Amino acid sequence: APGSDHQLAYARSFAGVATSAADLELLSGLLSGAVVLDGLAVDTDLRWTLLRRLVSRGVLGEAEIDAELSADATDAGERHAATCRAAVPTAEAKRETWETLTGGKLTIAMFRATLLGFVDPDQEALVGPYRPAYFAAVGDVWREWSSAMAQDFVITGYHVCAVDTETVAATDAYLADG
Repeated sequence: APGSDHQLAYARSFAGVATSAADLELLSGLLSGAVVLDGLAVDTDLRWTLLRRLVSRGVLGEAEIDAELSADATDAGERHAATCRAAVPTAEAKRETWETLTGGKLTIAMFRATLLGFVDPDQEALVGPYRPAYFAAVGDVWREWSSAMAQDFVITGYHVCAVDTETVAATDAYLADG
């Protein structure tokens, strides 16, 4: 129903899985205001949700992230922008993001936001190559970082690993190595 919580939940869920050109065009229209759905308020949070998907699918990029951040110059806006930047679907963006994540200089809030964008489930080809780096880093992260950040890295960072036999083998080998 227009204006309902269900409508907003559907819009957010849809934005998280849209892949076809027509679906991404709809998201772009909602973000720009060219498409209006009866009762759906495209507020700041929904705008970031739409933008993240459009960035992660390569439809929009840095300029649009910067523009949205200018409109939402808050701590939350900074975190949303970090998530979007980490979701940019290029090998260079993923490399820079990995270096930032493992550099140990982010606050926990920025770390979480950046990690969330980095491990985008639709970018397996871009994040999969970080499986060896993840296993190489996880022990040091666990020993040297705060408990909260280490747990976030271990749990959320594991998503760089595809659910396949290679990941199971790498996990078993890591655990067997102590």
